[in-house]
Amino acid sequence: MKRANSKTRKNRLISLIIVMMFVMSCFPIFVVQTLAADFQTDSLNNRANTSGTAAATTIKVDSESATTNLVVKLTAKGETVTIYKVAAINYDTVTKKYSDPYWVPAVSNWLSAYDTYSTNGTIKTAYATPKNLSSASQSTWTEFYKYLLYNRDSRGPLNVIEYGSSSEIVDGNTVFSGKLEPYTDSITLANDAETFEVTFDNLELGIYAVMVKADAKRFTPVVKDLTPRVNGPEGNYYVDSVYFAELKAADATIDKKLNGKQADAVRIGEVVDFDIDITLPTLYSDRITYTRAMDQIYSMYIEDYMSQSFTLYDANNDGVADEKDISFTTTGSMPGSVKEPFPTSNFDYYEIADSSYDRSGLTADVDYFVLTDDNIADYTSGCTHVSDLEGYENGQTYYAIKVSAPVYTLDPVRTKTNSDNRDCTYLKLNINVGVLKQMIKEDPEGRSFDSAIVTMSYKAIVTDNVEVNSENNYNTATIVYEGTSGISDTVRGYSYGLQVIKVDGDTDAPIAGAQFNIYKEVNTYKKINDEYVWQADMSGSDSDRLGLTYQQVKEDIEEKEEESIYYTYEETKSESGTTEAGVEYDEGDVLAYVFTKYTAGYINGVAQFNGSLTSVASEAGVTVTGLDEGNYILMETRAPSGYNSLAEDILFTINRIDDETAQLEFNGSLCGFYDGYDNSKQLIENGIISLRVLNYKGLTLPSTGGIGILLFTVIGISIMSSALVLMVVRQRRMDSSSYM
Repeated sequence: MKRANSKTRKNRLISLIIVMMFVMSCFPIFVVQTLAADFQTDSLNNRANTSGTAAATTIKVDSESATTNLVVKLTAKGETVTIYKVAAINYDTVTKKYSDPYWVPAVSNWLSAYDTYSTNGTIKTAYATPKNLSSASQSTWTEFYKYLLYNRDSRGPLNVIEYGSSSEIVDGNTVFSGKLEPYTDSITLANDAETFEVTFDNLELGIYAVMVKADAKRFTPVVKDLTPRVNGPEGNYYVDSVYFAELKAADATIDKKLNGKQADAVRIGEVVDFDIDITLPTLYSDRITYTRAMDQIYSMYIEDYMSQSFTLYDANNDGVADEKDISFTTTGSMPGSVKEPFPTSNFDYYEIADSSYDRSGLTADVDYFVLTDDNIADYTSGCTHVSDLEGYENGQTYYAIKVSAPVYTLDPVRTKTNSDNRDCTYLKLNINVGVLKQMIKEDPEGRSFDSAIVTMSYKAIVTDNVEVNSENNYNTATIVYEGTSGISDTVRGYSYGLQVIKVDGDTDAPIAGAQFNIYKEVNTYKKINDEYVWQADMSGSDSDRLGLTYQQVKEDIEEKEEESIYYTYEETKSESGTTEAGVEYDEGDVLAYVFTKYTAGYINGVAQFNGSLTSVASEAGVTVTGLDEGNYILMETRAPSGYNSLAEDILFTINRIDDETAQLEFNGSLCGFYDGYDNSKQLIENGIISLRVLNYKGLTLPSTGGIGILLFTVIGISIMSSALVLMVVRQRRMDSSSYM
């Protein structure tokens, strides 16, 4: 029996070794196929996840001079392809390893030139390398390449290909420098080409942008990763022998913003700005829009679903918030173009109809014209013969019908259920393609509105329906045109809350009856020559500047005491620096901060908040929702019966997560926030800061200052939030490293 078992084990061992050898022989192929990296995007509104390299073979690379090839698939002859190298790699001959991709100098300098991507010339972490960028959210990734490769709108970074990273005026002309130059000569698909492909041979390893231009057509750039990947236990590097990039016509792009951002913190009652930037699709070919069988009028519109967290704002002050409060503007396609409104008056254009069109009441050669090869160019965008019309039938007579209409119309604002089955404010802007084609045809500057940016803009008020710790405060815009279900983009607003729980300092039992005011920081003043001079509001501008001097604010507080809407304190700086609002100061400077009573929001989601609250004997406490980012003061104005008042007020901070961190760590979400700044900040994940405020019975506190305050004053601060404490009597600000 022992001999038989030994033989069986031996046979099994041999079989296992054979199987393992077979698996290992297949392993390199398997790994190469599954680890293929890819940065390609077929649309700057849609990030693709496939590499498109099925027909390629895998080759080993181990030198600085390694190359590969790129095949670009086109749609028609005459199309011209240009490629730009945006990132490179190095090979270390000692370690025999390739570096991670890094931006080429033109891209790196461009990143350093814009505050969007850098701070004081240092590129932000999210954009520092292609690897960092690839780990960000899709919206960040696609928006970056849009700006880098083709943006001409001066409200954002101008593209590096046309505008470079700097400019200067020479002989009265603007000269741009630091441009990203083509990697090699462009290739045009020849008219006698047998396939719709062009090939770029012997490309250095790196990341490339592929761009195509053709008459009356434009394409979405494709970003293609041609860098090696590691495979196998020996750490060898491999690339595909050929990569493929398939170009598609850039039908349209859409980019929606809330206060100029993809996401932003908002408060109840705040008026916010919504902007929808769109590049229109390549305009439809000239066609017969009225036939015996059917009407084939051009169709294009922009629709917008705004959640009930927002409501349309009456921007023109006519007493009604409606479609008249929506604007529609364009930024021309020429470099240096400025934004201007689309005309709202009627514009003459021509619809093409066959003989079935009812021409009764119309005058020949005034209201309609018989189309011939001699006049067809006068009434169409690109036809030289009547037979060029889409839908043409031999033997038919066709007419150009003179029509007058505005370039766009707005449907009445109404409520409509969206795809999430939520009732939303529905806005719809209809674009008259016939008018737009005629405008392009007759434009004296030769602008091409189908490659320009058009913008739909409006203002909205944040309502009490805004949700805390939620992704439901959204707004989605879509451009819908023929043959598509539309291209969409969504922005979100985020709001926060404060929970106040008043408890007995000895028993920890919740107590009722304590009254509090909440104040929010609004303005900063600096003491100059014994006078406090206004410096900035919390946005670093003067948009929320108070109409009072600092002395007048102090006088208001002295006169009205607790009835005043203001709260102030001063701080002498121990070192130089800059506040969060952008106010610069030197060592010894005295800054004064003015807060105003915060009256936006709701208490427990039911009652409108008027700036004051009263504690309840419940572990749930009192919650105020609808707060946005900023520095706040919680001041106890009346202690519960039998308890001593707090000798110190409580400072708490809602520090919005910056865009870079949000993209890298929270997939773009701002549901949470930081309490505090710098090293002392703490993440409040649920969007509600909780302050557990302690009061004690039976102690008679010293009047001000001294050891008595240190021994007996209990500072009510939530352990959860680690809120900072501000001493009112001393009126001194916390150290800048932990507060501003």
